[in-house]
Amino acid sequence: MQEEPSSTRTIVEHKIRGRTKPYFQELEYEPRIIPVTAAFTTPFDNESIQRTCRWLCSPVYYKPLFFSDEPNKIYYALVVEDFKLIHNCLSEGYLDITFRCDDYYVYSPVYHYEYDFSNNTGDIRINFENLGDIAIYPEMWIQKIDDGDLEDDISIINYNDTAREFKFLTNKTNQIGLVDGENLYINNENPHIETDLIDTYRYDCFNGNYFRLLPGKNTLSIKGKFKIKFRWQFKFIM
Repeated sequence: MQEEPSSTRTIVEHKIRGRTKPYFQELEYEPRIIPVTAAFTTPFDNESIQRTCRWLCSPVYYKPLFFSDEPNKIYYALVVEDFKLIHNCLSEGYLDITFRCDDYYVYSPVYHYEYDFSNNTGDIRINFENLGDIAIYPEMWIQKIDDGDLEDDISIINYNDTAREFKFLTNKTNQIGLVDGENLYINNENPHIETDLIDTYRYDCFNGNYFRLLPGKNTLSIKGKFKIKFRWQFKFIM
């Protein structure tokens, strides 16, 4: 038996004396709470109860939680509060458990996709469909092909996001940008950039527009010679 309430959001506003209408500031989103009733399908004993408690309480960080009727909806959750064992004194019964998620949203499974633009000499257009309800910020692994010059930058423009451009400079002459064979990792959601070059940082040659995909169709313009791998999860309200 499963109860699945929707997540809550709170209005943050500012009230001023003498004014009946408060000023709206923002919406504050609360992580999802999921109460679950889990029944034992066979008679239980002290060992099985202890094993169940150990399994539920051992994680010290959020773990994926999903249910058999909707395996593509993933919650990242921890057990909170005290769970209750309700039984009939005949080793038959069930547990009342409360899970707290790490986010307001529900996640899809993890998806991967790779593109090879090693021979790109112009502007390649691709379409990327965000099936979720909000914008997502994929993780990216990029391998630069050729040193190039300022006309050979790594550039991804999303025309469905006001032509927002994700861009790295590649300058062979001044060595201020990416070089042939260099590998980058970009975490767009938690802004972070890593390179496999020793004692090198790539924030100075990045334009600061971390890559995102809006809900629905995203038409992307690709410039530069590189290989790229995306990893992402869609996010849903329900």
